[in-house]
Formats: sequence, C-alpha cells, structure tokens
Amino acid sequence: MKLNFKADHRPDVQKIVRWKGISLDYVRVTPSAEYAYSWSGGNHYLATHDIVMTDGEMSVAGGAGIQATDIRNKMTFLPAECPVAGWSKTVPRQNTFTVLCFDRTFLTEETERSAMRIGERELIYFENAALQSTMAKLETIMQDEASDGGLYAETLALLAVIELGRTSVADLEERRTGKFSMAQERLLVSFIEENLGTAFSLEDLAKVAGLSRYHFTRTFKHTFGSPPHRYVMAKRMAAAKTLLTRPGLTIAEIAPQVGFGTAGHFVRAFKDTEGMTPRDFRKRC
Repeated sequence: MKLNFKADHRPDVQKIVRWKGISLDYVRVTPSAEYAYSWSGGNHYLATHDIVMTDGEMSVAGGAGIQATDIRNKMTFLPAECPVAGWSKTVPRQNTFTVLCFDRTFLTEETERSAMRIGERELIYFENAALQSTMAKLETIMQDEASDGGLYAETLALLAVIELGRTSVADLEERRTGKFSMAQERLLVSFIEENLGTAFSLEDLAKVAGLSRYHFTRTFKHTFGSPPHRYVMAKRMAAAKTLLTRPGLTIAEIAPQVGFGTAGHFVRAFKDTEGMTPRDFRKRC
C-alpha cells in the first residue's frame, strides 16, 4: 500500500508486520488528514476500514470513481493484479485501516486443498461478521506499538485468509483433523519449554510437527485443548511465576527469560493473564 500524505498531515502510526506469505499494514490518523493512496501487485489485498471522511474517492482497475464518506466496519477485497487508487480527507477522529496482503497461492498451499481458491472479483465496502471480527482482533494487536503480536497475530492473519476463502467459495468444507502423535506432542512440548525466552513463530512450531500452519493450528487445539498462543502464554506465565519466587531477580531480568522484549510488555501480559501485576504476585509468595 503506497500512501502520500500532505506534509502537515502525517499519520500517528504506520506499522507493518510480515510473516511467510502474509503482510499486515496498520495506519492510524487522529487529526483531520488528506492523503492519496494506491496499490497494485501480485498478491491479494484485504482491508478493513474504520474511517469517516468529509470527501474522498476510490477507483478500482481504472473504473469510475466510488464515493463514500462513512466506511466504518466495511471491508474491501481486491484480487491479485487489480489496481486501486484514490484519495481521502478524513474528519478529526481516530481513523484507522488495516491491510492484509497475501500470496495468491497461499490458501491452497496452507490448507493442502487444491480446490480451495479465492474469488477473482473485487468486493468493495462489503460486510461479513466472522471476517470482520478476526480483522478487528488483528487491528487491536497492531495498535500496540511495542508488539508484533507474535503467535496470536500470525494465527489470526491465517484465519482471516481462510475466512475470506469461505466468503468467496460457498462450498468450502473443512477437513476434520485428529491429534498429534505422541512423538509430535513430545517434540512440541520440548521445543516450547526450551524456547520460552525466544520469540518463535507459528511457522516454527508447525515445522516441528511437520505440518502446514493451517493444519497445525487445528490439530494443536484438538490435542492440547487450546490454541497455540494461549498454550504458549500459559507456559510463559508458569515459568514467570517460578522466577518471581526468586527475590534476587528483577522484573526487567525476568521479562526476557520468558519471551518478552520489555518489562512493560511482560507486566501487561501477566496482569491480563493472572489478574494481578508481577509485583503483587511476588508479595503474595
């Protein structure tokens, strides 16, 4: 996504995260802003909008201009090689949009189903409750400037692609999967426990099990009873509690040992998970 803002209308935040076959671009503009935008390329494009404008226009594939002023809770899908260009003048509120781009062969490869495909027609300012919910969760993660979202964001991005496939292909049927073998389960548990201080990805875990990320996520939840990001977070918190019982370690020293880049990020995650701060937990020990 190429954005050209006027000199005095820069965005508050513009953040990009990339994984294998996927990129995620988040932009937030709080004051009134005027900007032009364009996009084209070999990847599919999915955007969710939370924008109110006083004026603006968008053209898809060189067609007639599309005008809309309130596109809150609307999404746009553009198939690969379908260019878009336009301009917007926003009202002074927190206006955001999140763009998910992914390789055209991504869905087929990840699901290992050759029949699954994304539609070849653009969808402009459409609504879909399940897909919107997933994109909203991704946007919430991207609002944390100190975090790339890790496993959870990567899982959600993959889910959004799958849900878009459901939207575009009505007869999509998901394949039921069983549990990991005992050998796979042991390898995964060992890998996670040995790498709690490392920012590993969903792809890293899937490789340990020898599966695609899509089938890995489904099988992981069926085996362990929770999705990968929750399981890993629980392991990190359990390790953190053990370390917090050691008075010689500071919060800043504990944070990187359980996979957090900053003490602040660790404190927020601990409080969200355990209902108290690490300091309060330590006082109770």
